[in-house]
Amino acid sequence: MKVNQRNEGRINNYLKSGNHNGLESMKRNLEEYGNPNGPTPNQLFEKYGSWEDVIYASTRSNPGMDVLTGLYDIYGGD
Repeated sequence: MKVNQRNEGRINNYLKSGNHNGLESMKRNLEEYGNPNGPTPNQLFEKYGSWEDVIYASTRSNPGMDVLTGLYDIYGGD
């Protein structure tokens, strides 16, 4: 129930703010993983082969997200 409430809130927030990219990401996640929130832990385990590798992958930097969150200049920018 809480997950559904969170997802509804997320969708409503995307609609209110005109964040069409957010809606598209949920659509892509649903198409690719069968889940609007992205892959499940078990799907990640299948992809990476071990929980250690899942954890490692989750801590890798994402330059695009770093720029959006203002971390690029701190950790990866010039």
